[in-house]
Amino acid sequence: MPPESAPNPDLRPNTQPKPPPSPNPDPHPLIPEGINVSRTHPLADFGLMLAGFVGLLVLVILLAHLLGGVLVRFVPFATEAALLEELAPLGVVPATADQDHARHRAKTQSLQALADRLAAHMDLPPDIQVRIHYDPSDSANAYATLGGNVVIYQGLLDRVSTENALSMVVAHEIAHIKNRDPLLSLGRGMTTALALAALSGFGATETASTIAHLTSLSLLTRYSRAQEEAADRAAAQALLAHYGHLGGADEFLANMRGLENGPLGRDFFRTHPLTDRRIERIAEFGRSHGPAELIALPPPLRKDP
Repeated sequence: MPPESAPNPDLRPNTQPKPPPSPNPDPHPLIPEGINVSRTHPLADFGLMLAGFVGLLVLVILLAHLLGGVLVRFVPFATEAALLEELAPLGVVPATADQDHARHRAKTQSLQALADRLAAHMDLPPDIQVRIHYDPSDSANAYATLGGNVVIYQGLLDRVSTENALSMVVAHEIAHIKNRDPLLSLGRGMTTALALAALSGFGATETASTIAHLTSLSLLTRYSRAQEEAADRAAAQALLAHYGHLGGADEFLANMRGLENGPLGRDFFRTHPLTDRRIERIAEFGRSHGPAELIALPPPLRKDP
């Protein structure tokens, strides 16, 4: 018969007396002093709150900026052209009043014919139509804007001596249209304005004013260095396909060097980042294809004697 095992001490009943119940707690205990006082200085708390708000604002604006750049590429060209009418009061395509209407018309037609010849080599979508506008102002500038519109100033024509040099500028602006760069600037400006309005509580008037500023002509036609370089590459390819060489393509940019702060070049440099690297790259394109015979400007576009 096996020996009887000893009882497990952990299973024995607790025979110790329970402690007496505590007296009734104070129904109105004293709250320790300083329990609701922050251990940090109030200015430090405010700084953290301000930093958090600024960080959120920067994040929302960045996301809106990126989102605007993605979504606008899906906007039909017909919609972009319709936007031009809504933004007409901003001077997106300036109205001109040339005294010599026949001269004005001849220059416009000559520029349009050149643009059509170049556009034929640039693989534009069938719904994109490039329309050239001539402006008799002395500003040495050209820009592409919404709806396939390109504006060429007389001041620019005065600073090119060959059709090849002018073609580089015209093809460059057509490339901006093909890449939807004006609409990209508009989309980013509007989404940024709406994001600012949502976070700051702007009313309708302030929001409209902000959108008007961010979609003004100077911002619609201001492109990044990457956008300018992409337009240069597309223009160089168009000239190579049209003329068989790139001779003279860098003439206008080379002539503009050193005029950044002058009255004639200020408008151009505000919307076209110019670097020595950009000029050298275009000249290198030309040298890589050997010497070539340059073509004179069409008679309506030549500088007046």
